[in-house]
This record gives sequence, C-alpha cells and structure tokens, in this order.
Amino acid sequence: MPHFAAKLRIMAQGLPVAVCEGAISDYDGEIAMAVGEGEQWATGASHVTASNHEGARLLDLPANQFLRKEDITVQCRSLDSFIEQKAITSVDFCKIDIEGHEATVLRNYSWVVKPAFMKIEHCHTPGNVLDEILRPQGYTIFVEQNDIYCVL
Repeated sequence: MPHFAAKLRIMAQGLPVAVCEGAISDYDGEIAMAVGEGEQWATGASHVTASNHEGARLLDLPANQFLRKEDITVQCRSLDSFIEQKAITSVDFCKIDIEGHEATVLRNYSWVVKPAFMKIEHCHTPGNVLDEILRPQGYTIFVEQNDIYCVL
C-alpha cells in the first residue's frame, strides 16, 4: 500500500534497508487489491481481490463491507522474481501475513532459497493447505491459533 511504503521510507532513513513497494503474488505484473480502514481494520490493511486469490476475501464479507475504503491496482511480482532481482541467497527469517494469499504465493514458489525460520499467518487459509506445501520442503511445523512456525 503506497501510504505504508512512504511511512517505511521515513522510518528506514539511515538504516541499511530497502523499501520495496508492491505486492508478492504468483506472477509478475499488476494485481487488484481492496483497501480497508476503520478501528476494526486497525492498520488499514488490504488484501488481494484478483481471481488468483485462494483465501478469504475479508473485505468482501457482508459484515466487513463498511470497512472497505477503495480498490487499487498495484505492481506485483512472484517471490522467485523478487529474490532473483534482489540477489538474495539466504533468508534467516521470513514473516508472511498476506490475508489469505499465503498459499497462492508459496504454492508457486520454486524454493530456490529456503528461509531457515518462517512465521506465516494461516487463519485465512483453508484446511491444511500450508502444511501440504511446507512439509515436503523439509519444514517442521508448529501451529498456533493464527500463525504457523516453520523451522528447517
């Protein structure tokens, strides 16, 4: 979301980090997203609304319609493209909280770089989908109410 990227750029001044504006999905291009706001949607977060989104579309639920601020289109790239573009060769920790789009991203990832430790929100992903993606990659998984912890 553009306003979060702007805030991050300010916060990151003087630090050895880069703010990469855009979304991670299963392809390179553009992707449709819904943006929410309000006390119940405290951070003003968003989620993918494009047809490749497998998880819950939280702002499409009747109870949440009043939280929907706008629909936007943002640039997206696959996790493989992002890793290649940034020349990433190892990842110690990866946190994924993308409002139900986790399975779409991970199912289409080559696993060329395997994070040593991951924390992934799973509460908007149906069933054991993430387990079925992660265990074959060699991860030991610990499940909590909203998050999965994955260790190589």
